[in-house]
Amino acid sequence: MQSLLKVPPKSLLKFVCVSKPWLRQVSSRKLVKSHLKLTANDKECSHHRVIFQDSTGNFKVSHLPPLFHKEQRTELFDMDSPMENPTVYTWIVGSVNGLICLYSKIEELVLWNPTIRKSKKLPTFGAKLRTGCSYHLKYGFGYDESHDDYKVVVIQCIFDENGGSYDTVVNIYSMRIDSWRTVDKFPGNFLVNSPGKFVDGKLYWALSADVDTFNMCNIISLDLEDETWRRLELPASYGEGSYPLTLGVVGSDLSVLCPNCHEGTNSDVWIMKDSGIKVSWAKIFTIDHSKDLGEFIFFSSVFSIPSCQSNKGEILLLLPPIIMIYDGSTRQLEVADQFEECYAAEIHVESLSAISDGGVRYGFGYNETRGDYKVVVIDYIGNMSSLRTVVSIYSLRTDSWRIVPELQGIFLVNVSGKFVNGKLYWVSSTGIGNNDVGNIISFDQADETWGKLELPSCGEVYSHFKLGVVGSDLSLLYTCSLGATTSDVWIMKDCGVNVS
Repeated sequence: MQSLLKVPPKSLLKFVCVSKPWLRQVSSRKLVKSHLKLTANDKECSHHRVIFQDSTGNFKVSHLPPLFHKEQRTELFDMDSPMENPTVYTWIVGSVNGLICLYSKIEELVLWNPTIRKSKKLPTFGAKLRTGCSYHLKYGFGYDESHDDYKVVVIQCIFDENGGSYDTVVNIYSMRIDSWRTVDKFPGNFLVNSPGKFVDGKLYWALSADVDTFNMCNIISLDLEDETWRRLELPASYGEGSYPLTLGVVGSDLSVLCPNCHEGTNSDVWIMKDSGIKVSWAKIFTIDHSKDLGEFIFFSSVFSIPSCQSNKGEILLLLPPIIMIYDGSTRQLEVADQFEECYAAEIHVESLSAISDGGVRYGFGYNETRGDYKVVVIDYIGNMSSLRTVVSIYSLRTDSWRIVPELQGIFLVNVSGKFVNGKLYWVSSTGIGNNDVGNIISFDQADETWGKLELPSCGEVYSHFKLGVVGSDLSLLYTCSLGATTSDVWIMKDCGVNVS
């Protein structure tokens, strides 16, 4: 495995065609995570890429390291869009661990890994529109490491045009359970930047005191683990005034670019240190620039600048169509390159990070001993043939979700489990896309344990199978793969010890 960690992500994909053992090895969760850790922390940024968008929404990509060299022209390459309707302009919400979140004008959200060329369209979050109100949407994309879950946040900012009131609705999508939930709204004020900046498990937005003003008053964060809000004070030098600041990321820290409003020709860059109890700010440098350049930076369309630090301490600021570099030795901000056709940019790292390949399986049943209705969601996470699962259970009694032990090495064929006598049943196959029947898998609603049942002995090879319920018994419909015109129907008798 150690030798594979040194192979570039795209080169690793070639090994999956060698054999099934190679496929399993490259697709394994352990290798994917270990490989990502090395590539993401590479000081040379060898596997970091910058994705640009032109004025029509088309994607272009470049290697990151050449952007630090002003003397050479950076080459851009075309990329295919994963959107169903690529002619509709698309924005980048953010990039985490090689996954990119996109949204379009028609409110279509997509998760995309361009390295392995896989994408997933997210279900709609079911917004309930109010009459007489205008809406603005703020987005965020991040990773909840404790639950190994990627989350998309959509904040509906609702302004009542008649009464002048302001409200928000916060929707969070979980890739683990492939569904949306509404959580507690954030406390007061108005979000400015969209999308939010993701740093160390949290999403950050700047807050303004009023609608349509740049008078910042706080920064607010959303912890993706426990989904709680926290309000942070701005650096002391920000002072008072109606002018914007920009959020970014320097290294692994949240950064804030604060203009010096009195002089207008320099700006302070602060980074945040969060101990979990107290937040502190440290000014790391001051950027000297012309007044016109400062206005261009701070009145850009999103007030949120993608940035990257080289191993020499230089900081790259992506302000399409302009690419700038801050040189710490001279305190000067210089134009490194210019792409007239580009409108937006995002940095991402090449990775094998997976987007649910196997889909989602569901089940609904009743636990009679506790008088509780339960929903079971089985989400397949993994690239290629990986069968890693995340099993989530919703309890009506507690009105909450829980994660239970995963279903290892088994792929369920039927999307909806059949509920019979306190248990849910699915047919399993030998792998994704296979029609070769394996076993019947059961899930006991009372003790939440998995079971495996043998199929009836038919004496022939069958390829089409379907679960059902006849009376109060589980049934199984078999159709022969040899072109037979008849099907066999079996029912199961479960005495609690043996199944017949």
